[in-house]
Amino acid sequence: MDLTTKIGSLTLRNPVIAASGCFGYGLEYRHVVDLASLGGVCVKGLYMAEREGHPPQRIVETPSGMLNAIGLQGVGVHRFVKEHLPGLREAGATVFVNICGTTLDEYVQVAKVLSDAEGVAAIELNISCPNIKEGGIQFGCSLDGTYGVVSAVRQVTHLPVIPKLTPNVTSPASFARAAADAGADAISLVNTFLAMAIDVETRKPILSNGMGGLSGPAIRPIAVRMVYECRQAVSIPIIGMGGIMDARDAIETKNAALAAARHTDVDLDRIEAALEAMAADIAAGGHGIEADEQFHDAVTQAAHSGLLAQMTSAIAGLIADPRLESLSRPGRPRAALRQHQAIAQAIRAGDSKTAARAMHRHLADSASTGHRGVE
Repeated sequence: MDLTTKIGSLTLRNPVIAASGCFGYGLEYRHVVDLASLGGVCVKGLYMAEREGHPPQRIVETPSGMLNAIGLQGVGVHRFVKEHLPGLREAGATVFVNICGTTLDEYVQVAKVLSDAEGVAAIELNISCPNIKEGGIQFGCSLDGTYGVVSAVRQVTHLPVIPKLTPNVTSPASFARAAADAGADAISLVNTFLAMAIDVETRKPILSNGMGGLSGPAIRPIAVRMVYECRQAVSIPIIGMGGIMDARDAIETKNAALAAARHTDVDLDRIEAALEAMAADIAAGGHGIEADEQFHDAVTQAAHSGLLAQMTSAIAGLIADPRLESLSRPGRPRAALRQHQAIAQAIRAGDSKTAARAMHRHLADSASTGHRGVE
């Protein structure tokens, strides 16, 4: 199946990109996943020089997430080009490089180095790290600063330029517009949310930096909302991230949002028929398994997205057994029916945000009652 995705002049094998900061320099995971099978690998942030980052403690676990204040520790752009980029080329990876700077000129210089290096496919501008007091976040929280750094880097590189936007502003959509106006090929969001954890015994912050960035499942609904708002503001591609824990959640949540915007009367009839079939099966003492599958298929059709339909089909075999396990649990079929009805109501109303949230809640609840699969 064809899952190719375009970002500016760049064509990716598929839309799955390993996010910066979560995947090291990529090579650390080459024995776990074929790097060439991913749409892209975005390596951790690079400055001109090496950087030690913050002292310990740098990570704190939180409910449904974690705080980090690594401080953008890194090897610097020259060591990356010499020591890591050759291995990424050999592995066939499509390499996105996240770049950082304490000044506008540093962003420009790092971009120049990477533009001359063989094997770099795109540049992601880190203007949004919340646990660094100087540089990037100062640009990312100012509309003029965002426009200025994107424009400056755009002028010195032929590579696609993708600013990574901060969620720690009132209107991310305004910053998306500023980036697009400055010549960005795409935007990525969200970065982590500024947060803090306190040691109740010492009454002091646990992180050495005081504050850090919150990531994990807890931020996903906010990230979805911000991606949605930015899509209303710009037409350039958007790379969404933040709290995505599994393939099905990412795909089916998007299906629900698109179904709310694109459905036809025929689509609504299919969805309603699946709901009626599930209700009848449950009333007769069944689990509604076949109707559950029909409902999700109907939502996928209502999204009218060939790419998402192919991706949904690709994971169908992986979720069959987990679906059976989940719906076989006491009380779960009726709970799933109620959740299906909430999703359908949002789709009928044309409310993409509510449809996406309802689908996410449904899948999260399924996962908590044994519906694991690729989740």
